[in-house]
Amino acid sequence: MSQTTAAIPAECSPELSVIVPMFNERDNLGLLCERVRQVLAPQQIRYELIFVDDGSSDDSVAVAWGLAERYPWVRVLALVRNFGKEAAMLAGYDHVRGAAVVVLDADLQQPPELLLEMLTLWRQGYDIINAVRVDTKGLSRPRKLASTLFYWINNHLTGTRIPAQSADFGLLDASVVASLRACREVHRFNRALVAWTGSSRAQVTYTAAPRNAGQTHWNGRKLLKYAMDGILSFSVRPLRLVGLAGVALSVISFAYLLLVAVLRIVRPELAGVGHGYASIIGMISLLGGFQLTSIWLLGEYIGRIYEQVKGRPLYLLKELNSSSFEPGIRRRTMAVENSHRVHRSQEREQPHFSQAAASSRVQGQAEDRQARP
Repeated sequence: MSQTTAAIPAECSPELSVIVPMFNERDNLGLLCERVRQVLAPQQIRYELIFVDDGSSDDSVAVAWGLAERYPWVRVLALVRNFGKEAAMLAGYDHVRGAAVVVLDADLQQPPELLLEMLTLWRQGYDIINAVRVDTKGLSRPRKLASTLFYWINNHLTGTRIPAQSADFGLLDASVVASLRACREVHRFNRALVAWTGSSRAQVTYTAAPRNAGQTHWNGRKLLKYAMDGILSFSVRPLRLVGLAGVALSVISFAYLLLVAVLRIVRPELAGVGHGYASIIGMISLLGGFQLTSIWLLGEYIGRIYEQVKGRPLYLLKELNSSSFEPGIRRRTMAVENSHRVHRSQEREQPHFSQAAASSRVQGQAEDRQARP
């Protein structure tokens, strides 16, 4: 099959949209594009591949535009600066046309060959197909343990069940994507939002390959911040735990004072009269540290409220193929993209983005999907 046979006709919407957030991934884009084509083109699947550049400092955007000029099914979104992977994924969600949507990392650690297995499960009626790692080649044991610990803590604190060792890689039905677009949170945690929708789920497993080229952009500090966003954005239980700890310390302190008072009356020699300087300093330091930690945690929640109520756009677009993703390359500059008003107006202009269309697609899912060519 020639490379041009997979082009998307102007009158057809793709069955599958593949979103690829990228940041300084120029050496991976060509191979990723080719592997996706080799998987989907022989199956006669209508698809689009959307590169979302998150403010790369190398020539990743130029490489992506070159691929878009070569392949009609490649789309490009370029953000004006680095807004983070969560914002880049949201930009992709806001511009997809597919009935099913997959987020795929550009580093080729996640195999595009799983797309067909995901599509099979989606056609059977599942709205969410999670891709779960059974192993990650080259990942250190402390990193694996930290990942396992995070999922355990997150699931117990937030009540949102995220499959352990899953990532953003997975397939979502258009109805789920419509729900995610409606969540305009500043501190987004996409995996938990997907689980929060409560849609029917299935999963596939894979072994993550080593990064194809380049270096990872996630360090310990970024991962810790990401984990905090995931927990604090979905639960107030940390505040309740701090409150319970405060009550427990108060009870223990009262019991200790009561014990000292009784001993001073009954057994003065055991009450520590004239002694206890070290214990006093220790208790003061303990209580002071607990108070500062409580204030810090409260400040984290208040800071998130402050950033949310400002209502700033979650990302700004610099250039894209076109607002409606028609075949052909048309670059244009966007001053502001994705405020609540712009988002709603786009939904009115593009009926395939509407909640009504997504809801109607949910009815009779299995039958409709099986009937697709």
